[in-house]
Amino acid sequence: MTDDDLWTSDDCAAYMRCSKGHFLRRVAALPGFPRRIDIGRPRWYANEVREWVARQQERTAQPPDRRNRICAGAAHGIDG
Repeated sequence: MTDDDLWTSDDCAAYMRCSKGHFLRRVAALPGFPRRIDIGRPRWYANEVREWVARQQERTAQPPDRRNRICAGAAHGIDG
């Protein structure tokens, strides 16, 4: 996988360990989330999504067992 790989909503949701619906409705709509690229269907640059997730994890003081599940924080309006 390279830095300029494009991820689908399925890829983003899998990376964030949440449902595709949750990702599209709650996470992708957050201010500060990487801008989507519309080429047939929405896609996002993988490196931008990974960087956004890392920033969210740094900003939230979640217990260790929840650090890799950013969608839980997204439901509470955490943005990048």
